[in-house]
Amino acid sequence: MRFAAGRPQRFWTRNCVWIPGDALAPLEPIRLHLVQTAISRLLTTFPDQRFNPSDAEEYNRLTIAEHERIRDFLILHYWATTRHDSPFWEYCRSMNVPDTLRHKVELFRCSGRVSLSR
Repeated sequence: MRFAAGRPQRFWTRNCVWIPGDALAPLEPIRLHLVQTAISRLLTTFPDQRFNPSDAEEYNRLTIAEHERIRDFLILHYWATTRHDSPFWEYCRSMNVPDTLRHKVELFRCSGRVSLSR
C-alpha cells in the first residue's frame, strides 16, 4: 500500500469538503478518528441557505490545526526515540521537526507542561 504524506491546503473549497476517503481501507485508528471529527465538524459548521464563506474558513482552520497536532504526535514518536540500532533510527533522531513540535517539547522540558494548543 502506498502512503502519501501531507494534507490539502484547504479541506472545504466552495461546495466541496474533503474527508479522508481511504480511512476505512486499513482500519487504522487515526484515520477513523479524522473521519469522525471531520463529520462532526462539518455538522457544526454546515451552512444554512445564506452560505457564509466564514463557515468554510472556520472548518479549514480547525481541521488544519487538528492535522498539525496529529502530525506533531506522529513525528514525536520517531524523533524522541532512544534507538540507535539502524540508520533509520539515527535519521529519525536527527531530523528537522516542525516549530510547533519543537515548542511543545521545549515547554515540556522546561516546565513539565503539555501544550494543548497548536
